Amino acid sequence: MAIGDPWKGASLGSRALNIVHLITLLQIFVLMSKKKLPLVEGQLMDDGRIRIEHLVSLLEPPPLFSPGARFWDDPHISKMLLNSYSDSEQGVASRPPEVILESVEWMISRCGLDIGSRILDLGCGPGFYCQNFAERGMEVTGVDISSDSLGYAEEIAHCSGLEITYLDRDYLELQLEENFDLIIMVYGDICALGPEDRDLLLKKVHSWLKPEGFFIFDVVTPRRLQHLEQANRWYTAHNSFWKSGLYLLLENSFDYLEEGVRLEQYVVIEDTGKITAYRFWYKHYSEFELQEVLNEADLEVESVYGDLTGSSFNENCDWMGVVARRL
Repeated sequence: MAIGDPWKGASLGSRALNIVHLITLLQIFVLMSKKKLPLVEGQLMDDGRIRIEHLVSLLEPPPLFSPGARFWDDPHISKMLLNSYSDSEQGVASRPPEVILESVEWMISRCGLDIGSRILDLGCGPGFYCQNFAERGMEVTGVDISSDSLGYAEEIAHCSGLEITYLDRDYLELQLEENFDLIIMVYGDICALGPEDRDLLLKKVHSWLKPEGFFIFDVVTPRRLQHLEQANRWYTAHNSFWKSGLYLLLENSFDYLEEGVRLEQYVVIEDTGKITAYRFWYKHYSEFELQEVLNEADLEVESVYGDLTGSSFNENCDWMGVVARRL
């Protein structure tokens, strides 16, 4: 993400105040307390000071798939996330429009879909895939936990004259009576789930599929984990992705090599002293591992590809596109 100049456009007085705030933030690295207390989310500085042990506890690898702070319903972050979706050319939160279109056309051909086929998009975001399926006469349902993204999706659908059902739900808690010809979960969304949540979702997918239906999703592979660089840095930002004001960002990544998991963690320290940790988990899957996981939910891998446009898969691919069916 682009980090703006925290002093740009500020008056001399406001710059001085910002510097004071920044100095207060940096004190956390040099001030220690005699007492040690466990860190809690939203920890506040005590009279401008914080026990460095609190911070250190966040800079050590947490337990696998331990949750960070929620951010979907944060007004500022939701807006910035929607902007990231819209700027899909950068590939930060979504793939470029031409790739999405190619993926939709490939999935329709690969699954033998036609006008009236029923599609379920889990984690649909602002509805880019939903819109493309609906434009081709499909009956589409999109599910996402971000109200802002769904609001955008509904507005686009309305302006385009498309009838798409959007559900503001956590798909792990979703209950549906309908059955679908195709269920999709794109851009590695399933990689963010711990084993219990993943297995729960896969059982739901099985129950939502028609007997001859398809489940198509993509995952990151162990190959990607091999060449990722470790992040370990801190910097200041102002009115950037995480907050609208001045903040200090501590960015770290942790690899759990035996489990094939990468954590990207962002610890945000605001000028009020509030500390918040955001965590993004990525489980990397081999084809064999995926087959075992799917079989537990009475699903099976029918074929794998290098992406969701149908390209060939090989051992050098960072991504794997998966076509699965019910057993």
